[in-house]
Amino acid sequence: MADDVPATSQLTVTYLRPGRTGPLSVTARVRTRGEHLTVCEAEVEQAGKPIGHAVATFALLHT
Repeated sequence: MADDVPATSQLTVTYLRPGRTGPLSVTARVRTRGEHLTVCEAEVEQAGKPIGHAVATFALLHT
């Protein structure tokens, strides 16, 4: 909803390997959106290899 304010309730980042100087590719998506919680996920790649994975949960505060 337009009046919802997200508040981070959990954030987990898993580092799979060291990154290097240079471009990164990030693919992110909303995995689940409910009335009170939204879960997002992201994959970070460099040179075609995964270097990180993140999952964030947001509580939606209705204003």
